[in-house]
Amino acid sequence: MIKRSSKYLTAPVGAIFHGLTVLGAASKAGDFGRPKWRFRCFCGQEVVRAAMYVALGMTKSCGCLQRERAGSFARHGMSDSAEYTTWQQMKNRCLNEASTQFENYGARGITVCDRWLVFENFIADMGCKPTPQHTIGRKDNDGDYEPDNCEWQTLTEQGRNRRRPRPSRRYTP
Repeated sequence: MIKRSSKYLTAPVGAIFHGLTVLGAASKAGDFGRPKWRFRCFCGQEVVRAAMYVALGMTKSCGCLQRERAGSFARHGMSDSAEYTTWQQMKNRCLNEASTQFENYGARGITVCDRWLVFENFIADMGCKPTPQHTIGRKDNDGDYEPDNCEWQTLTEQGRNRRRPRPSRRYTP
């Protein structure tokens, strides 16, 4: 039970708020002179937190809940890699009509195979880039992004695999 004494909240030692057990008042005041309490989290960690945030349910643990939730979303650990960026850009230019590159990919009917809509499958099929200078390239420039049609290529290799420009139809009098 929380009591309001003057302008500060107080709680008895042993009170539990969302997995945090009150151990007592902390020796230093928090932001704007608000009291801080010492807590023991359900995971066993002792922490000092602002009493108001705990009482209002804005703080529910020592941080272990957030780490646990973040861990449940971590699938491959490669979200900062060049390969992940390549995968995102590949999907964007083929599937996102708002992409500036959609006209040259998705609008031409070039798409990403269903298997590669999951990053783990893409990296399992393609592997990591041999060097930072390599980018994803399609062997058949009019084909889809799929395992049999893609490889890591240098810019020189990609330059040899381009659509030919349309012949211009100039008016000649």
